[in-house]
Amino acid sequence: MHPIDFPASAASFPKHHRRARLRLGAALVALLAIGSAAAPGGAIAHSGAVAYSGAVAYGGAVAPAGHTETRPDARRVVAIGDIHGAGDRLRTILQQTGLIDDEHGWSGGTATLVQTGDYTDRGPQVREVMDLLMQLEAGAREAGGEVRVLLGNHEAMNLLGDLRDVTPAIFASFASDDAERRREDAWRQYAAHAARRRKDRDGGPRPPEPLSRTEWMRAHPPGFIEYMEAMGPDGQYGRWLREKPIAAVVGDTVFLHAGLGPGLKATSVEALNDAARKEIERFDRHRRHLVAAGVILPFSTFQEMFAAVAVELQTWTERLFRDPLAPRHRPRPVTLREKAHIEVLADLQTINNWSITDPQGPLWYRGFAQQPERDIDALIDDMLARFDVARAVVGHSVTASRRIVGRFDERVFLIDTGMLESAYQGRASALELLDGRVTAIYQEESVPLDTSALSPR
Repeated sequence: MHPIDFPASAASFPKHHRRARLRLGAALVALLAIGSAAAPGGAIAHSGAVAYSGAVAYGGAVAPAGHTETRPDARRVVAIGDIHGAGDRLRTILQQTGLIDDEHGWSGGTATLVQTGDYTDRGPQVREVMDLLMQLEAGAREAGGEVRVLLGNHEAMNLLGDLRDVTPAIFASFASDDAERRREDAWRQYAAHAARRRKDRDGGPRPPEPLSRTEWMRAHPPGFIEYMEAMGPDGQYGRWLREKPIAAVVGDTVFLHAGLGPGLKATSVEALNDAARKEIERFDRHRRHLVAAGVILPFSTFQEMFAAVAVELQTWTERLFRDPLAPRHRPRPVTLREKAHIEVLADLQTINNWSITDPQGPLWYRGFAQQPERDIDALIDDMLARFDVARAVVGHSVTASRRIVGRFDERVFLIDTGMLESAYQGRASALELLDGRVTAIYQEESVPLDTSALSPR
C-alpha cells in the first residue's frame, strides 16, 4: 500500500517519495497574492468562508498544555498489530493472552493493551473489531487497566474519505434497513449536482463526464452512505477515531504504526499526535467548506473531492487570468470570501506533505522493516534517545516469516504478522512485555525473544 493518490484529473499525489507539484503552479501563487492588502497583515475577514491555520510543522513541534503524554506502570503490556477486519482472529489472540474472557469482556486486570493501528479495511469484520475495541477501552478502565488504540494509515485514509480498501462486505455491515432508498436519494443528488456543476462551467473547464446510474451504483454499494456518515466527524466511529493518537509511550517503549523516516525530528509523541490531530481537523474544516460552497456533496469520496478541487482551481485561474504567466496582466480583484475559498483549494494541494500522508511519516514509513539495519541504525538510536525510550514497536509492514521479528539488536519489534489470512496468509499474534521479558504469543505457542535491549527502568 502506498500513500493516497490524487485522481488523474487532479494535481498529482506522490507515490512513495515523489513530491507533489501544483499543476497550476505560478498561477496559484499569483492567486494567493491577490488582495493580500485587503485586511491588516493579510488577515482574512470574511463571512461564511472557512479559514485555515496554516501548515502544521511536526518536526520539533511543541505540544500545547493539556496534551502531556503519561507513562503508566507497565507491569504487563501486550501489543497487537494490524487487524484489518479479522475479528475472529483478534478475539482468539486476545483470549490466548488472557485479556478477554469467553464473553469477550476485559479480563486483563491492570494490564495495558496497545493496538498499533490498521483495524479498518479489507476484512469483513471491521465494525465488529471497532465495537470490541471500544468495549474493551471501557472494561479495562473499570478494572484499572488500559487499552490504547492508535491510528494507522488505513484509519487516516478512511477519515479523509479514501475508501479504496473498503469492501462491499464492510459497507454492507453498516447498511440500514432503508439502505436502498438512501442510495437512490444519493444518486439523484449526485446526478443533479453533476448537471449543475457542468452547467455552471459552460464555456470554461468542465468536470469529468458524470457516471451513469449503473456505474454510480456499482461504485457506491449498499451501506456506502451509512459508512460515510459513521466515519464522519459527527459519526459514532468517526468521533472515536478522531480521538485516537498515532503514537504512544508505555513504560520505556514507544508504539507507532509505521516509523519515522530520516529528517523527521519530532521531539516527543505529543508533537506527533498534536500534528496529526490538527491535520485531521484542518481537513474536516476544508471539507465542510467545500460542501457549503457546492463544490462537493456530503458523501463525496477523497477521489471525487480532489477531482472537483482540480476543476475549481482551473476555473479560478481562467477566470482571473487570460495568461496566468503574463507578467503585466493585472487580474481583477477578488472578494475576501473568494480569497478564502482559493486558500482552501490551495491548502488542500499540500496534503501530501502532511504528517498523516507523508511517506516518511509515522503512518507510512517502512524503513524500520525494510531498510538494511546498517543504513538506519543511527536513525533508530536518535529516535529512541529523543523519545527517551529503550525500544520501538511498529506494525504496518507484514513480516516475511509471518512471525514477530526483532531488529536493530531488539530495539525495534515488528508485530504485523498478517492477521487477515485471506489477504496476507498470516496469523494472529501479540507481543508481551513483562518483568524484563519479551515474548511473542501466537495461537499455538509462546516464544521468548532476545531481551538485550530492555532497559532497567
